Amino acid sequence: MMGRFASAMGSLVICALLGACGGGGGGGGGGGGLAALPVVGNGQPSATSPGSNTTMPGMPGPSGGTPGASGGTVSVDPNFTTVDLSIESVVDIFSNPSLPASIKGTYYEGGKLDDVALLGTAVGDLSVLTGKTLFVIVEDPAGLFSPNPQASPVSSPKAGLLVQLVGARLKTPGIFSGNLRVYVCLDVRCSTRLGNVPYNIPYNVVVKRGMKLEIDSAFQGTPEATDKWAVSVRSKFGEPPPVAKIKVTLPEGRPFSSLSIYTGDPLGFHPDAMVTNNGDGTAMVSLSVSEYVRKPGLRYSSHMVITSAVPLSSGDQSSKQVLSENVTFTYGVDIDASLPDPVVFLPAKLELSNSASTADIRVGVVKYAGAIDLTFATQIEWLLTPEQQAAFPQVGYPFVEPKGYLQMYADSQQLAYRSCIDVAPVGQGVQRFCLPLGTYEFRVAYQYRRSDGAVLTGYYPGSLTVTP
Repeated sequence: MMGRFASAMGSLVICALLGACGGGGGGGGGGGGLAALPVVGNGQPSATSPGSNTTMPGMPGPSGGTPGASGGTVSVDPNFTTVDLSIESVVDIFSNPSLPASIKGTYYEGGKLDDVALLGTAVGDLSVLTGKTLFVIVEDPAGLFSPNPQASPVSSPKAGLLVQLVGARLKTPGIFSGNLRVYVCLDVRCSTRLGNVPYNIPYNVVVKRGMKLEIDSAFQGTPEATDKWAVSVRSKFGEPPPVAKIKVTLPEGRPFSSLSIYTGDPLGFHPDAMVTNNGDGTAMVSLSVSEYVRKPGLRYSSHMVITSAVPLSSGDQSSKQVLSENVTFTYGVDIDASLPDPVVFLPAKLELSNSASTADIRVGVVKYAGAIDLTFATQIEWLLTPEQQAAFPQVGYPFVEPKGYLQMYADSQQLAYRSCIDVAPVGQGVQRFCLPLGTYEFRVAYQYRRSDGAVLTGYYPGSLTVTP
């Protein structure tokens, strides 16, 4: 694991803070300097140079993998001598600077290990650095940290060394225990070392299983650039598509209540999502399309996020981790060659309902596709039984009235309706006329222009049910 300071810069800093320089600096020659090398492995020989960015090969984890990065090796000479200078009393200033440094915590797969800042005190003869470049090598058997640590000398509260390690993404579930081995040396191969290195930093890191998704092969699609998963459904024009399902394996130890689904812009296209608890640590997300009246030959896309989050628990990194998976949902509408320019309505029949105790006006919305410039007639045609015809109030106000075009999620028309009408003739009080309880069928004529320019007429059915 290594990042490297320019030798001249390191030389100046070491000289100023540790007072261990003799005769000029730069280039690792006459002056002291500071550099850091990559993570090393198990000391096996290699040809890695001091300025490379390779990382150690992580030791196998409990599941045969490694939780973090892996790569090449940097050799550490098994034959070495030591100098009368040590780095002691190492603490992690990011966690608890009053205790000896150790690395521990519980995370979920895919989470990032917390960064660590190791601060050690220099003890001994600083003059051994005269004319030398100081190398810091961190051996990270489990691959818990990213390559290229940053190393710098410090002067307060005492002369010493600060090594900052950036936590890696933890890729493999399991329990990882062992020691970071920190070498501070006067050459690349660490054949001349400070007196008490390698310095061991114990770690015990638990990586829980993350969230898993399973999509039936019949509904697998191509994810967008920002997403990892994709669900795709298709249907013929005017027909609802099949319900697609995603099986979600909940993160280890998290309850079903931690799961939530975001299905995109509420003013745009999105599927209807229903989540069911399977009771075995998994959940089923069912995705359907209620707004399936869409123009044929087109593809409609929506972005979804499946998230698991729980209230924060002090001191437990895993509770702070929001686990989510991005899903692309697409709906394709196939053209039916046997139905040129059909008109498809949603719903196929508009069923209205209102109470006989109110004269409030309500609005029903009809969505359609496959038509150009569709308009409803200004009046509806009642399809009454003889009994209903006899009881129907003979007033000059419509109980159901087409109100014209309304742009919503799709092309649409709206109808206003009510079950009672208040009438106030000139010089008289208000009179209320109500429909008797029951269901009244009607239809409304519509006209639309076909793609070849022909103007056609059809009828759209509906009913008004009057309740107590």
